[in-house]
Amino acid sequence: MTKYLLFQQNIDPLLHEAQHKVRGDREQSYGNKLKNFTDIAALQAVTTGTDRTAETVALDMVCVKLARLLKSPDHYDTLVDLIGYVMCYRDIRKERNPAHYSAEESRFAKEI
Repeated sequence: MTKYLLFQQNIDPLLHEAQHKVRGDREQSYGNKLKNFTDIAALQAVTTGTDRTAETVALDMVCVKLARLLKSPDHYDTLVDLIGYVMCYRDIRKERNPAHYSAEESRFAKEI
């Protein structure tokens, strides 16, 4: 068994659930993250009068989830959502700059 497979098997179930939501259920319901978050950003720009991007939408949701954890620090679904929005941010950045993330992932795989 490779180190990478062993590493994957030892990941917390919380991370597996977040990945399933972000890369499975969410994709099926809302489509491409960059497109969906860009649409949300455009709507927010109209309502707030500020420049918004897909990335700022994802980071705003990270802040929402962090604020909720201050009130309910052990709320499992909020933890899953927090990880999920961080993954959405990464996926959006990865779609915008695939060469950078390809190099990072290759480096990480070699370290494991």
